[in-house]
Amino acid sequence: PERATTFDLGFAAGPRLNAAGRLDDMRLGIECLLTDDAAAALNLARALEQHNRARRDIERTMQETAEARLQDFDPGTSRTISLFEADWHPGVIGIVAGRLRERYHRPAIAFARAEGGLIKGSGRSIAGLHMRDALDLVAKRHPDLILTFGGHAMAAGLALREADFERFSHIWQETCAELLPAEALQARIETDGALEGGWRSLDTAYLLDAQVWGQNFPAPRFADRFTIAHQRLVKDRHLKLQLIAEGETQPLDAICFNHAQTMPAQVHAVYRLDANEYNGQSRGTVRFSCCGSGAKMRVFLRRFANRFSDMNHPAPIDTRGLKRRKTYSHTPHPRAQYWRVCQIEELFEMPFLDLVLRAAQVHRENFPANEIQLSSLLSIKTGGCPEDCGYCPQSAHHGTGVEKEGLMCVEDIVAKAKIAKARGASRFCMGAAWRGPKPRDVEKVAEIIRAVKALGLETCGTFGMLEDGMAETLKDAGLDYYNHNLDTAPERYHDIIQTHEHEDRINTLGKVRKAGIKICCGGIIGMNETRRERAAFLASLANLDPQPESVPINQLIRVPGTPLENAQTLDWTEFVRTIACARIAMPKSYVRLSAGRSDLPESAQALCFLAGANSIFYGDKLLVTDNPEEDSDRLLMEKLDLVAEACRAEAQTAQ
Repeated sequence: PERATTFDLGFAAGPRLNAAGRLDDMRLGIECLLTDDAAAALNLARALEQHNRARRDIERTMQETAEARLQDFDPGTSRTISLFEADWHPGVIGIVAGRLRERYHRPAIAFARAEGGLIKGSGRSIAGLHMRDALDLVAKRHPDLILTFGGHAMAAGLALREADFERFSHIWQETCAELLPAEALQARIETDGALEGGWRSLDTAYLLDAQVWGQNFPAPRFADRFTIAHQRLVKDRHLKLQLIAEGETQPLDAICFNHAQTMPAQVHAVYRLDANEYNGQSRGTVRFSCCGSGAKMRVFLRRFANRFSDMNHPAPIDTRGLKRRKTYSHTPHPRAQYWRVCQIEELFEMPFLDLVLRAAQVHRENFPANEIQLSSLLSIKTGGCPEDCGYCPQSAHHGTGVEKEGLMCVEDIVAKAKIAKARGASRFCMGAAWRGPKPRDVEKVAEIIRAVKALGLETCGTFGMLEDGMAETLKDAGLDYYNHNLDTAPERYHDIIQTHEHEDRINTLGKVRKAGIKICCGGIIGMNETRRERAAFLASLANLDPQPESVPINQLIRVPGTPLENAQTLDWTEFVRTIACARIAMPKSYVRLSAGRSDLPESAQALCFLAGANSIFYGDKLLVTDNPEEDSDRLLMEKLDLVAEACRAEAQTAQ
């Protein structure tokens, strides 16, 4: 029990607890979970095991019948599967529908006979078809057809008159053909790429098992090519194999459950890495997974497990590209691990000085200890923004007294950039108060970027949400960084902003990354959020893949006229903790002290630098709000013996 994983709960305990409800009485499973008597629990577990074996036998018989019925199934003309057998068990039809959905990659509904001339169906859908809404559409168009129904996007149940089954099947086929886009009918398998031989280890399996995986966040799946050295049938329905990974010589023992057909000599397999214990010995388990055949293969290669795709209709493999230590060259900021919110909360809960020390150690492992990157920020188009961000004085929704101004001319912007460079800035950031630029705006901004880039400065822009093609135009003009903050925790987003979604931000970041522009992405703390919400905000940043190259952390400036003007003051130690947690979670990103720094005493800023902050906005204005004056910044840097990154680079060039 102490080594139980989510897989054990979902695929071992779950089916057994469920089997009693499917075949008899769910109270058996509930009693097994609630009893404090170990002996009673064992007896109940044995009874559940018997129910589960009976369920498997019933399922196998039903599945064989379904496969026989679908021998002539044509995926080119069929958008869905609907099957009815009078002797099918109503408690198992949902499982059969799920198997058919996996096997054929089509929405599937299996029906069993009920009382009173009725049949009951259980359906499973694929991405691209909201099953409950599709049934609702059928019910509206044909009010006399479906007697009852309910469910959600991926599963639903319904009841019909038995005499209406053929009619329903025809209408359901037409409805799915209407609603399902063509691309949804092609199964795709997302993977994390090939796994190097050295990573096929029990330690890796234990590392993966220690994480929490689930819906919309599946455990990593890898894709590799194997030669099948030997295969034989076990118990008439399981295929036992020996595999040899491409480029290796060590054979891997494997078993493919519920798959009686032999496999070709060469296979391209998708698999998951699990830890497996048998007869007191630990080894890795490879579970092969694919959307075609539905066969489950477990490879005891001293490690693995998965499912093969249908070799007759293989699904294309969509490789997401696992970022591991040995492949850090793929990106300067690989995601070292997935950060759960509770893990970052644990960092926040560390003793203050211990947390700062740990963050300082991480920082010094990845950056020169006493270097600060200096950026200058200019508002090139001010006020009148149609967004309603609760913190922003430039929003047209708030009466803050900020006047709307048009886009500055190129000459004035270049003059500001020259001053910034002369004062030590290595990066010039430009912000425009738009929801998103229009195509004509992008061309003007591209001209500005080219002019600033010609000065020898790095360029950064924040222009709102981008349409397709805009990021590429900015990249071609020479834009180095694009700033697009996630602002706050995803679950709190609508408390701060109502005019766009958190997902809109993610979409723009994806376009920017695809265009090859580096990402500057952070947010604001001190907006009455809880510590857990601060942790969730940092987790959302740290789990971007790859992580942002630059992470600005802002402390809310309470501007009169904004909805957050009366927000509670954030204690400076909490700000330092946030910087430290950001450094630990994003070890290779620049962590910038941004807005709100003027409210921090020098001692707090010094602790931020110790905790891993290595970038500041330099100048007396941040868009339209105050920032520490340059002279005070220089004095502080001198007191702390900090060196501007650009100055160090110039010194090396001169030498």
